[in-house]
Amino acid sequence: LSNRNIIINGAMQIAQRLTSASISGTGTTFVLDRWALERTAAGTAVVTMSQDNEAPEGFSKSLKIDVTTADASLDTGERWQVRTRIEAQNLKQLKYGTSNAKQMIISFYVRSNVTGTFAVGLYQGDGNKVCSGNYTINSANTWEKKTVIINGNTSDAMTLDSSLGIQIGFGIGAGTGYTSGTANGNWSNTTTNQYANQTNLLASTANELFITGVQAEIGNVETEFEHRSFGQELALCQRYFQEYSHATYRGVGTFCGRK
Repeated sequence: LSNRNIIINGAMQIAQRLTSASISGTGTTFVLDRWALERTAAGTAVVTMSQDNEAPEGFSKSLKIDVTTADASLDTGERWQVRTRIEAQNLKQLKYGTSNAKQMIISFYVRSNVTGTFAVGLYQGDGNKVCSGNYTINSANTWEKKTVIINGNTSDAMTLDSSLGIQIGFGIGAGTGYTSGTANGNWSNTTTNQYANQTNLLASTANELFITGVQAEIGNVETEFEHRSFGQELALCQRYFQEYSHATYRGVGTFCGRK
């Protein structure tokens, strides 16, 4: 049962760059390793994205979104998502582009003071397709475990290299250009399906959201979160980012590097 989880840093333990950042405008900002906050069509909202010690049993860290400047009326083309990306060559087992394309189940723990409908939105680079699944936060300020099932894409094969395979995003706010469609786990070119029915977390400065224990695995049955050691997770993250600082190594001398 090892190597089930295709998400890197799903337990939000690794934060080599920063542990907190205030984010506004358009663009993509990394804080925790492999996790970025991506914004399109800038509005007035400002949020803080950080690594936090609030976590459910069995975990020690989470990714926190805290709204510091609200935007209750998002523009049509505005989209805020906490996202991670998976290399295409790590997804060959999905068999996309064939009649045997596999389902994928995404499970995670979430906590917020805001109840309602939220969306997990996906994007596949090959084919330029999106899909999504909804989940409901039922109880305020309570850790809840959620699952979303994504159907296989039988139409678009992935180029199995280091390019983008699939992006998985957690919506925190979006305009009607992304929210007015249907979240049914099916792949399409309809962008309105990507964050269908998404609640606007950005509507109040009182709002916050925590996520951890993110796992994506083949099939439609969730398993317990695959805990890797801190060293294993760090090594996986260092494929994409590694920060060097002045250090002295016995018998080697001084190594000077830069990120």
